[in-house]
Amino acid sequence: MSGEKVIDVLLSLTEKYPELEPLIFEQPEEGSEIPAMRGSINVLINGNNVRHLDGLDTLLSDGDELAVLPPVSGG
Repeated sequence: MSGEKVIDVLLSLTEKYPELEPLIFEQPEEGSEIPAMRGSINVLINGNNVRHLDGLDTLLSDGDELAVLPPVSGG
């Protein structure tokens, strides 16, 4: 997958694998074309959570490692 921003990569990923879309994104708010990331999903760039960066608008550089992590629990 390639893209300039995190959102670009995630949209490309869900276009290629549509079954992932409801797992990664919530339904967009009315009037918005861009979906919101589910609160239970963590997206990391080089180990840093994008929520602590610029969110889905975080810019990517060549060589960045993007990880999409589902919710986990345990004990």
